[in-house]
Amino acid sequence: MKKAILSFLGAVITLTAQSQVSYTIEGRTNSYHNGRTVYLLRPDDRYSDRSPEIVDSARVVNGMFRMTGRVDREQLLEVKDGTLGPTIVVEPGVIKVDMDKYVNMGTTPQNKVIVDYEKARDRIQRDTGLKLGALDKDSSLTKEAYAKAKRKILDDYSAGFFDLAKRCISENKNAVVAEYVLTRATVNIADDADKFYALYALMDNREPSYGLLRSCVSRYTAVRNTGKGHRFVDFTVEKGNLDGSTARLSDYVGRGKYVLLDFWASWCVWCRAESPNLAKLYEKYKGDHFEIVSMAVNDKLEDTRAAISKDKVMTWKHIVNGGNRQMQLYGVYGIPMIILFAPDGTVVERNLRGDHMIEVVDSVMKQYQP
Repeated sequence: MKKAILSFLGAVITLTAQSQVSYTIEGRTNSYHNGRTVYLLRPDDRYSDRSPEIVDSARVVNGMFRMTGRVDREQLLEVKDGTLGPTIVVEPGVIKVDMDKYVNMGTTPQNKVIVDYEKARDRIQRDTGLKLGALDKDSSLTKEAYAKAKRKILDDYSAGFFDLAKRCISENKNAVVAEYVLTRATVNIADDADKFYALYALMDNREPSYGLLRSCVSRYTAVRNTGKGHRFVDFTVEKGNLDGSTARLSDYVGRGKYVLLDFWASWCVWCRAESPNLAKLYEKYKGDHFEIVSMAVNDKLEDTRAAISKDKVMTWKHIVNGGNRQMQLYGVYGIPMIILFAPDGTVVERNLRGDHMIEVVDSVMKQYQP
């Protein structure tokens, strides 16, 4: 990665022990939004059911709005005109945002870090797309050579995002903006707790001021505690069985079978796309040594039932009416999340999908084949 891409101000911005910070936020938007209210919000923990705290607000007049005020410290807040809007660092200076594009315009030091970081992420994304496109057009490659080349591109993609975050956090380790970068980096870190904690260590593992980073710390602690070789963490869901009775994960896991636990929801397209793969495994291995349990989260019961009925193939066990509590225990932020447990209740592997999931299950079930 070129150094120019990774240059974020050149000098480290430090957190200061300020009693209060004055701010000015100026925004532009389409005049169509005249009369609408734009909010300055403090986001809460991702697993919380609480609404974001409203810090300030302003009405759009002639396609413009302005907020001024004071907060107790420099911090990460969100400017939103509904569900969309940019994240900003509230710091001295005039902070400008474009609500047509929902972007931070980078007019103050730490906000420029955010803009430069997002531009660098976009370049990695674009360059990787070009490489994959060129690879798909290369008809001279064997299947094995194609797979190897694709794996290399995707590995470089992952490494690029990690190195980008590492450089940016290192240059701004004592600044609030480092918390933004680490939170954003989790999109690409996915389920890799070691990578998360390597980046977090660059900030000296300080207590986060940013609610979304606090939820990330909680998440990756749970990921570590439910990683390979760890015993399952039990949970209870009232009215979690389809007949309305209480369900427990321990009703299925740790009882002598390999169990795939599938966190899903009826509204999740990618979850529904995994159903045929799960069905293949269930048809092949169901019985004394293998079970599947689909755990519906943040889904209406009637929608869960309708999806099970419509997809037809989901003939295995189900727990319904799940939510953030169960997801938090296993560090689940995005679904589907499929985890394989051994007969003794220890985790074999997390984050299983598609062909890889089939390969892993085939591997452990070979011992039972005649």
